Amino acid sequence: MQTAVFAADEKTRRRRETEVTLALSRLVADASMPTVDDGALKNVCENAKKCALYGVLVSPVRVAAAKKLLGGSGVRVICLAGGTGESLPAVKRAEVKRAVKCGAREIYLFPCRSALVCGRTAYLKREVRTVCRAAKKIPVILVLGGLPSEQVAAGVRAAREGGAEGVCVWLDEIVSAVKGGAGRLRIDALCAEGTHALEACVRMGAVRICTPRPEHLADLMRRELLAGTAKN
Repeated sequence: MQTAVFAADEKTRRRRETEVTLALSRLVADASMPTVDDGALKNVCENAKKCALYGVLVSPVRVAAAKKLLGGSGVRVICLAGGTGESLPAVKRAEVKRAVKCGAREIYLFPCRSALVCGRTAYLKREVRTVCRAAKKIPVILVLGGLPSEQVAAGVRAAREGGAEGVCVWLDEIVSAVKGGAGRLRIDALCAEGTHALEACVRMGAVRICTPRPEHLADLMRRELLAGTAKN
């Protein structure tokens, strides 16, 4: 009897460990802020390797350094390109080309926000197409977080028609993105700060979840795993 109970508990523990591993493999560590110095970037990359995260998001000037730090771990370098979004498409194209050459394996792109405000979807589509050509086979994800629903919809349309692979929005904007036509695009979510938010992102269809505190989420998930195992 005790053997059967132990076997059942062990099976439950392994299933939960697998769930934690799969959840971590969806996470992108956001190290794109200018306040992230060399030491902080090293810590982020070391944690990303330790937790087997999906990727580390960095600014264009940090791509080469992140690539070196991550080495052959399998954790991807993701470049946040486009600055504030208001740079010219030619500038974004050059930035993306350089990022890919330095080791970026995905591009998160800030689109032209003023074009979104004015509803200039033709301009946005050309911009996205220009960047996608520069990225070649590297996926391009449009960052649309924090925008009104009509601008999210315009961005989704530009992403879809311009050849981007997906869009990245806040958790509470996923519905707006889907209504805007993102059903055929990959949807990533920004900043899950707790396990409930992470679960909600996954439940609503987010493929990747970008957060500045992945180690915090990893710690919470492991604590919940241990607590659940102890209860059983």
